[in-house]
Amino acid sequence: MGLLISAILLSIGVSWYEFQGKERQEEVKKNEQKIFEFEEEDIQKLTLIQNKDILQFERTNNPERPWKMTQPQSTTANDAVVAFLLNLLVEGTSDRRFTVPASQLKEYGLEKPFATIIVDLKNLKTHQLQLGLPNYQDQLIYAKVADRKQPEAEILLVSKDFQFALDRELKEWQDHTDTGERQNEK
Repeated sequence: MGLLISAILLSIGVSWYEFQGKERQEEVKKNEQKIFEFEEEDIQKLTLIQNKDILQFERTNNPERPWKMTQPQSTTANDAVVAFLLNLLVEGTSDRRFTVPASQLKEYGLEKPFATIIVDLKNLKTHQLQLGLPNYQDQLIYAKVADRKQPEAEILLVSKDFQFALDRELKEWQDHTDTGERQNEK
């Protein structure tokens, strides 16, 4: 009899714990907010600024090679690399946002961001994401959706995948399959 009561109490405890866990997960998901509210197909042009390097990509009408690099060189872009970054921009979320005075942007690496991503949409709207320092756990990056100068700035914590997406050599952004095919033809 005592064993039966223990089993019932244990199952009630486990059910309550799981219910609480689901509520917490739902609360976290509710707090997660998309960085931007546009779709990948809406993006017409992408500009990446890191240090003094500027990379620019434009959408093409070719479904097999949807992106071309226009700066610093005019060439076909590596679609996989561009798609990775686009996915982060479209699907990226932030579960923590807070406001700081503009004078404190330096503390988050956003006075002079390590990278700025400028997205031009087909509807002629432009969005900008500035990326700063990693957080103290080195798991997320401080970011700011750039807009006109304001006395306060909203800081977001975004995935460190943004850093992985941007820390690439120029040749990684370029599609080299064309040159490989031409060399094989010779």
